[in-house]
Amino acid sequence: MKKILLTVLACLCIHTTSFAEEVESSNLDGITIIPAIDTSEGIETEITYKDGYKESIGSDFTALFVNGSIIRNSNIIIKENRALAPVRYVTENLGCEVKWIQETREVEVYNDETVVKFKIGSKTAEVNNKKTQLDTAPEIYGGITYVPVRFLADSFNFKVDYFNGVNKNTTHIFPRIPQLIVSSYDSYEAISKSEAVEIVKEQLIEAYRKTYGEYVPWTENETYKNNGDDIREAIYNLNVTDENDRFYTIPVVFDFWVDKYTGEVYVFYNGMAMTVYKFNPASKGALTFAG
Repeated sequence: MKKILLTVLACLCIHTTSFAEEVESSNLDGITIIPAIDTSEGIETEITYKDGYKESIGSDFTALFVNGSIIRNSNIIIKENRALAPVRYVTENLGCEVKWIQETREVEVYNDETVVKFKIGSKTAEVNNKKTQLDTAPEIYGGITYVPVRFLADSFNFKVDYFNGVNKNTTHIFPRIPQLIVSSYDSYEAISKSEAVEIVKEQLIEAYRKTYGEYVPWTENETYKNNGDDIREAIYNLNVTDENDRFYTIPVVFDFWVDKYTGEVYVFYNGMAMTVYKFNPASKGALTFAG
């Protein structure tokens, strides 16, 4: 797969969104993804959201994540080794406001510190009244205005990562689907890896007690004797093995994802269908990890 240049375009909305005082929860709880990568022919590839909405995806699909949430129907286009993505979510969900000037076909994107101005069809833009040149001129596709997100990222200090769905050594949220990850957490402080491990440990111990009764910590060189010993051993060996902009990954039976900003814990299953659900240690089947 060709290397994609991170020159991303995003759709602009006229209305504005104020920046939340706290980082909102990710919308990945309850999501199921059947990716096109390494999926047998004839299998319908799609995303099913928690509310039941289904989004059909194909071999050219690239997901868009903004601050750890997947953007529904983002319609990212890969064209001439450049990623073009719908942007109102990239700008408004990251604290910016947008103004569309119909008469001149100009757009302003701004927050408290930065004002970006550009015009449809022109490669010349302004950042805080200083002119700059874009690789790709903003254009309108299907009634939606697109602008290079790499330019916006540089202007507003957004972080941008691209994953081609194959090279797991690059930053990603889900494996097996190409994705663009855009984020900006401003002054929000992420929890540490050790804090994430403690959160998972406490929740697993709670789930263990509700399922098996008394919890006795696993000891070195111990072997399995009773039901739940695999969980006891997993608790003993908890550690962070991977991370991205939003989550730490901690393997248990399936992977546990810990939200760096809310402390919420999710379970990720990587089967033909990839699924994510919020872990509930009080539920009856909390420790049932069926594929």
